Amino acid sequence: MAARVLVVSPRGRFVEEISRLLALQQNKYESEAMWQFPPPAELDRLLAPGSEIAAFLVDWSDSDAASRLLRRVRLKRPDIPCFALAEERDAQKEREASRGGAAATLTPPYDFESLPRRTEAASHAAVPGRLICFAPAHGGGGASTIALHVASTLAHLCANERRPTLFVEFDLHSASAAFRLKLGKAVTVVDALKALRAGEDPWTDLAAPRPGLRMLPAPPAESSFDPNALTDPIGLLESARRSFSWIVVDLPSALFASCRDALSVAEAAYVVASPEAAARTLARRRFEDLNTLGFRGHDIRLVLNRVDPNAQGNLAAEWALEGAELAAVIPNAWSEVNDAYILGRLVADETPFGRAIEDLVKQIMGS
Repeated sequence: MAARVLVVSPRGRFVEEISRLLALQQNKYESEAMWQFPPPAELDRLLAPGSEIAAFLVDWSDSDAASRLLRRVRLKRPDIPCFALAEERDAQKEREASRGGAAATLTPPYDFESLPRRTEAASHAAVPGRLICFAPAHGGGGASTIALHVASTLAHLCANERRPTLFVEFDLHSASAAFRLKLGKAVTVVDALKALRAGEDPWTDLAAPRPGLRMLPAPPAESSFDPNALTDPIGLLESARRSFSWIVVDLPSALFASCRDALSVAEAAYVVASPEAAARTLARRRFEDLNTLGFRGHDIRLVLNRVDPNAQGNLAAEWALEGAELAAVIPNAWSEVNDAYILGRLVADETPFGRAIEDLVKQIMGS
């Protein structure tokens, strides 16, 4: 049976030439030409479960549009490989395509005879890691603490995984992770972005406070940089998905540009709020922010933090009106958290707080 290959390019003659070359391969391929980059709704229809697509061949002349297509394919169907098409060798563009998720960049003379072998090899490669984000509904609600403990517990429960878990601190306003865990001079998000831009491996020498856990903290608060100038956060996170089994991203209260980029490649967003009635208005605004980024229904989940164990009765019903699934209720453990951070540690797994985090993580892993 001929393999179905989608050729995507806004350049008509280029699509025709690629389709002609594929047709010369003795019925190995059933090529389908797409004369423009499909909008998200059409692409989601093509990527629906059961769709028999062997590969995408994507014209890289419009690298921005091509990158967006690859990100959505990798998010929805990581089993379908994507190959970048270029008309000449360009090392910089090939690195760019690789960071964007392309299995390879094909250049003239196009070797489509070996494409079935390369497609099979790429489709059996490691499935990209899963990426989730934690966003505070309001400042001081403990979102960073929850995200950090979730990452640590994921590392513990996934100890047998071939790839470790990564914690990424995009909460550049507080830059608390390195301070809390006494990491010293650690490789930061900004360092990793610079390494990626230079074509270097951004994942070397990361801090590892727990087996299986790697840390990418924000730079120290005294550092001088513009958060909106952080280039290619999506490329960094896509690279992380090829190197780590789980990526937990900690976001700040203000969603600047790189935060929105991180959310665009996340499978779920967890909004952390304290249980006070006043927090609901702020949580509702955060849900609206996430809705504008395409999150719907079960993609947005609520975590209520610092809850009095004796006051949990009607929380699920009360917060159900906010339009997001209540994923977890975390007991108030302010004293235990503070004591642990003084020692540069995390709260013990055996505490009520630790057990609530583990329950949340098991839910995340099974989702």
